[in-house]
Amino acid sequence: MLSKLITILTGVLVISVAAGTSLAVTHTVNQVGLTFQPEIIDIQVGDTVEWVWESGIHTVTNGVDLSDPELGTLFDAPLDAGNPAFSHTFNTVGEFPYLCRPHVTLGMVGVVRVTTGIIHTVNQVNLTFQPDEITINAGDTVEWVWSGLIHTVTNGTSLADPDLGTMFDASLDAGNPIFSFTFFEPGDVPYLCRPHFTLGMTGIVHINTVSPVQDTPDAKSLTLQQNTPNPFNPSTRIDFQIPGDAGATIPASLRIYDLQGRLVHTLVSEPLAAARHSVTWNGRNDLGHMMASGVYVYRLQAGGLTTSRQMTLMK
Repeated sequence: MLSKLITILTGVLVISVAAGTSLAVTHTVNQVGLTFQPEIIDIQVGDTVEWVWESGIHTVTNGVDLSDPELGTLFDAPLDAGNPAFSHTFNTVGEFPYLCRPHVTLGMVGVVRVTTGIIHTVNQVNLTFQPDEITINAGDTVEWVWSGLIHTVTNGTSLADPDLGTMFDASLDAGNPIFSFTFFEPGDVPYLCRPHFTLGMTGIVHINTVSPVQDTPDAKSLTLQQNTPNPFNPSTRIDFQIPGDAGATIPASLRIYDLQGRLVHTLVSEPLAAARHSVTWNGRNDLGHMMASGVYVYRLQAGGLTTSRQMTLMK
């Protein structure tokens, strides 16, 4: 099973390179009985989702319900024995609900969340968020990183705000050292720490609109490709692009973390030329020990920007 999946992923990589376009990722959603699995899927702008049929007669139709005025305007495809797979490429950030027309009332629905893949880091330093004001694009993710004491990251202007915690309300402490949230709607989102709000522990996120993905990646953008193969055993390749003018060098790092936010291995920590780069991870930590099977996060930082993806080590 693993070897077959690796072969498919490698084939996708070869086709993408031959076409001279950016490497894209195809994510699979399976129709299982009267469900889509997974029901909610997170992808990056430019990625493709492929729905795969199992049995019965279904559709894959964008919309929240059958009365949605936008029903079927983005995609509306049969999923049955005559059409066992349907694919759609998402070139715009946002949340895209979809349903099966015959079985929506039975709960056969799903959501595709499309992000830019860019992660901005806000550090908790004593009783402050640093930076306490950050500007991002719609589809970007903000990641709050804990350093000590007990805090929260809660949207709202004050504890009396009627909208307090309606968007996000997460603990930030030793048990939850990282909290991430993806912003899809343009606007300003103030937030605070519940225990220390009166001491000025507040912040704000300004969200700009973002244009649809371009066919050719911007040479001045920070780009992190999906590792190949994925899943992998024992090693995998990671391609990325450092932004900047030709000849420039920028301090950069590429690190691997487990899902608890613990550093596993540092692949890169040095100034790199503004260009495309490729590195290989052999599945081992900084001590040279082979890691266990599971999902890992690889995070690229350069030029004040951060982006990350997940990969799966399967033994």
